[in-house]
Amino acid sequence: MNQIPIIIPHFKSEEKLSKCLEAIKLQSYLNVEVFVRDNNEDNILFTAAINEGLKKFSFDESIKHILILNQDCYLQADTLNSLIETFK
Repeated sequence: MNQIPIIIPHFKSEEKLSKCLEAIKLQSYLNVEVFVRDNNEDNILFTAAINEGLKKFSFDESIKHILILNQDCYLQADTLNSLIETFK
């Protein structure tokens, strides 16, 4: 089971981010690493925050997929398994 990094740019809504992270914890696919870029202080904007996460994970040859989420995206429990099956 390959690791799936999940990149989440975060700006000002702790409640939405908490709900998003809780949904990730409930995934049936367990090998994930979450990268949250907190934009509250410097607000580098969405794409720059995503680029930081991509820079962290893109050069690791063992990583086959990277998921980018908004902080208000709440995955269903089998979402990651479904996505992996789709890419096979």
